[in-house]
Amino acid sequence: MRNAIVVMLAVIALCGLTGCSVASPDAGHQAVWVDKPLFFGHGAGPFPTEDNNLKPLLPEPHNGDEGFQGSFRVGRFDWDKAFMANRIVGGVDGIALSHLDYLPALGWRESDFLDRMRMAIDAPVVMKGRGPTAAHRTLDMEVCV
Repeated sequence: MRNAIVVMLAVIALCGLTGCSVASPDAGHQAVWVDKPLFFGHGAGPFPTEDNNLKPLLPEPHNGDEGFQGSFRVGRFDWDKAFMANRIVGGVDGIALSHLDYLPALGWRESDFLDRMRMAIDAPVVMKGRGPTAAHRTLDMEVCV
């Protein structure tokens, strides 16, 4: 979690962004959509795209079934909910994606997923994460300026 926060702070700082929340452009803010190509969850509750057949294909050693949080659950990306959420917030200026190294196990080619994400969210991808550490993340500085 700390690495994800550090990376997002780096995206904010390096891209000249003032925050990851949605704000009006006239306030001098830009908004970044931060997501991954699958969903994780713990415990009971609605999870429309849940597919526990994916669990063996998508290792998450720090997400177990024991503890107060309940069993670990995994599911596919929900395009309908992403499109709806983007409409509700009025759009974003960039997209930051992690866990792209999981795309083959989900049946995606990275280029196809990124193209669909750009179309669904209508924004450029400014950060790509393909592994567990900050060394596995890249920023697209051309898009950020």
